[in-house]
Amino acid sequence: MKVTLQDIAKIYGVAQSTVSRALSGDPRISEETRRQVRELAERLNYRPNAVARSLALRKTRTLGVIVCTLGSSFYGEIARGIEDAAMASGYTIIVCASGFGGEKERVQVQLLEEKRVDGILVTPATTRVDHLRAVHEHGIKCVLMDTDNVGDSGMSSVGLDHVKGVEEAITHLASQGHRRIGFIGGLAGFPTVLAAAEGYRKALAQSDIPFDPSLVKESDGFGVDSGFRCATELLARVPRPTAIFSFADFMAIGVLRAAHDRRLRIPEDLVVVGYDNIPSSEFLAPSLTTVDQGEYQLGKTACELIIKEIEHPGGLLHQAILLRPRLIIRQSSVFPPPAE
Repeated sequence: MKVTLQDIAKIYGVAQSTVSRALSGDPRISEETRRQVRELAERLNYRPNAVARSLALRKTRTLGVIVCTLGSSFYGEIARGIEDAAMASGYTIIVCASGFGGEKERVQVQLLEEKRVDGILVTPATTRVDHLRAVHEHGIKCVLMDTDNVGDSGMSSVGLDHVKGVEEAITHLASQGHRRIGFIGGLAGFPTVLAAAEGYRKALAQSDIPFDPSLVKESDGFGVDSGFRCATELLARVPRPTAIFSFADFMAIGVLRAAHDRRLRIPEDLVVVGYDNIPSSEFLAPSLTTVDQGEYQLGKTACELIIKEIEHPGGLLHQAILLRPRLIIRQSSVFPPPAE
């Protein structure tokens, strides 16, 4: 039989309201009474009624999380960072995947609102966030992740400085003498891909390398097959690029396969750099030079931020936090570039 607050109050000889306050840590109840009530509740295996508690507090201690896909280590690490931070503060999460679709994201936001979540963390599928702003203005806190494009939305964001991250990777290649550097961006028009392309062009300009649009490829995703198709097209050009940067490690693996099919040696004939630092990148042969985004920290930081906003309404102005990725140089990019 399930133990209730009323049962504990009857055994301890106090009002039910006193037990409730004691278990919630109310400072109006003496420390000794709080301790004794907690010990009694533990002995009786008392479990609070989450539904009743949420109705009383008008809080569910639940966060909605919308990422672009669940089939990616990048978004998986973001979700893991969120879950760890949420559990540390007594929150649970509901995770959804938008499939990189703005309309599906809108539907999921509405469903999470109906679930009465206290806040929503989103990696936006598009640059339009009107639906999130509307929910935020109605009292459900929203924090945007992996974007710095918040404008005057009134919502906080935790992003990754992809412009700087890509800029550092391309500068690394240029410093070795590479002048024909291919760029594979991934999903055309996706917000982070636009930032990556900006970093690419900035690094070229800083290295006095003319921008060549024929060396830029976009596709319908970030997978191995996308990288393979784009690299096959780039390597068919005359003259071909001597280095290729991919805005995802999985695409970089596709580049490695395309190079293998053309009997190009890595890094002697072609230098390859990825982006993500997926666990397997270190164990490829040769090991893959890549950019570590720190996605776990992004998720953790975003979750800690939204919990502060939920628990201290009106006490914080919205913030725009930008984390900087880190270049990790490995074997795929350390050979001197071939003569042009």
